[in-house]
Amino acid sequence: MFNLDSFKANYLSLTLKEKTFVGLIVLDLLLLLFLGRAYTKSAFYPNLYCHDVVLLITFLFSLTFKSDFRVKAIEIVGLISLIYLGISIIFKFHPEGNLYIYLRQFMVFGYLIQSYFIFKAVAGLKNGLQILVQIIAAIAILATILQLGYIFYIFFDIDANPFSRRNYFSPLTVPSVITATALGLVFLKRYKKIGVFLLLLITSFSFGHDSAYLAVIIVLFFYFFISASLKIKILVSTFAILSCIGLWFFVASFTDGNADARLFYWNKLLTKITENFSIMYGNGFGIPYLSADVAKQANDFVLVFKKPESIYLVPPHNSFITMLYHLGGWVLLLFYPIRRIFYGAQPVKNNLLKFLLLSLVGVSIWASFNVILELPHSSTYFWLIYFTLAFYLYKINIDDKKNHYK
Repeated sequence: MFNLDSFKANYLSLTLKEKTFVGLIVLDLLLLLFLGRAYTKSAFYPNLYCHDVVLLITFLFSLTFKSDFRVKAIEIVGLISLIYLGISIIFKFHPEGNLYIYLRQFMVFGYLIQSYFIFKAVAGLKNGLQILVQIIAAIAILATILQLGYIFYIFFDIDANPFSRRNYFSPLTVPSVITATALGLVFLKRYKKIGVFLLLLITSFSFGHDSAYLAVIIVLFFYFFISASLKIKILVSTFAILSCIGLWFFVASFTDGNADARLFYWNKLLTKITENFSIMYGNGFGIPYLSADVAKQANDFVLVFKKPESIYLVPPHNSFITMLYHLGGWVLLLFYPIRRIFYGAQPVKNNLLKFLLLSLVGVSIWASFNVILELPHSSTYFWLIYFTLAFYLYKINIDDKKNHYK
């Protein structure tokens, strides 16, 4: 788990330039955690926000570092997304050539590209991977403490039920608590493990999103899954499938207007890109997600498309479908850097690998039901987890090759 002395020792071992760089990353995450939308929506310049400026400065700073960590699959995805953006602008995919629409849609890849170079630079520092893991854990623990304090504040000071509506301290709190679940399951023992998991599960109900507590539960299932033999994996998988079916039929919020609107949206979008084969090569940027007529049908479930431009600015509440819509099959390259975790049926015994894998599973569930990677509020934290896992697997692969040739 997070050790303050270890983080301090790793941080103090860096040069002044490296300390400043890591400090910028930590500052950005802390501002996202403590200020939330007040930070991401505070305008530095028209259509340019404070978080955008800090992230851009950190990205440019990262380019001054050399790193042995390189993931070509991510670089290909980033390059193709930039080419698609250029083509979309040149050929005016948006009828009015609105640059804001192009950039807003592109940022689902823009945050990925910036995060790749930022965390690649950190991974190349002395004890860089340890620093990345410690940042993930520290934010997870701090977010949990803040959310628990917020729950007590709502209950005692406001005299309201903290579980009756959406009550999260900031958008980053949700994926951080999901990550804290993975942290507790992997590194705590017996009764502490059970107690912390139950506490975090209860905490997840305060977020007012079914996908939040669903992610926490799936992290638990996956914890047993990756630690088990093949027979147990089959039993856990069967139980998980039956549990999902039970949630669908017996939990009303899984079949309410919001859920129906999501399913309708996903169905229409996936049908569209399958029928025109753009699921293979993508659609670029500056184009509507749905037609105006289909958007009106979606509004019959719940009001989602409030303005005419919403068909360009409201993605399908599944970040991975959004990426697939824009770039097509190229997004499958995201699996390549973490392909090693899918090899074989043996249990995962490395605790650090287990923690990163469980964290990625949890935040991916969260991103599969919400607009996460398209927006600045918590996308950086998602990519922090993803790239830390990818770079850790990269390091394992390099170490294995070195040992093989000894």
